[in-house]
Amino acid sequence: MNVLPDAIIVGDSTRPVYAGNFVFEAAAPSLVQLLDGLRHAGLRVAAAIGARLASGDRPVICLIGDGGLQFTLPELASAVEAPYR
Repeated sequence: MNVLPDAIIVGDSTRPVYAGNFVFEAAAPSLVQLLDGLRHAGLRVAAAIGARLASGDRPVICLIGDGGLQFTLPELASAVEAPYR
């Protein structure tokens, strides 16, 4: 995390996120606010959008698989079309 040390990481229900829970050590507790991977697939795109809107200029990283992404394509379209950038 040297590149984005203050990033919020949002992890969906996917195997890389499960593995990340065991090997990734955050520098600060607030760094990995949503990297738990224990929720329903697809929830994290909406969570990442919300985290980005609430975080000001902090970068948000969303780790999601292809199946989880397909659950939330409408949210992704809404984020692209939203007027608040």
